[in-house]
Amino acid sequence: MLRIKSNQIGRKDKNHLDYILYDICDVYADFYCTKDNIRIPFRDNPEIFYESIKKGDKVFYDDDRDDAVAIITGYSDKANRKYLKILSKSPDAVNRILKFISWHTQNTEIYIKVKKNNPLINILKKNYYRFYGARGTEVLMCKPIRKFGVKK
Repeated sequence: MLRIKSNQIGRKDKNHLDYILYDICDVYADFYCTKDNIRIPFRDNPEIFYESIKKGDKVFYDDDRDDAVAIITGYSDKANRKYLKILSKSPDAVNRILKFISWHTQNTEIYIKVKKNNPLINILKKNYYRFYGARGTEVLMCKPIRKFGVKK
């Protein structure tokens, strides 16, 4: 079952998330946070990952499967932009977790930075993320707030 956690994580959930972080390789190095203009990989620094969640950022994962975890940063520091970071084994897992995130964050604009060669871009496009900008080797995509009844 897909879950959302924020602020507090129980021991069982922490053990499950530890296993996911340990088990999945971050091939494109897109699962990170930025502090003082330095990129810190969550996978190599799980204490920072859990600290972000305790402060209020939201983590999404499936407690029945060990194939994906996502975190939306920016809630804890009340930033203007909320950034999504995904660590996954398969495109199906990404698609499933993106649909879940979309359902639970309907009134939030969500941004994601990924490498230009990351196949995740195609899955993001299918889930209504749009190209927002590019710099260097990365692409910035955004899922705008959905306004019901308005066609684009």
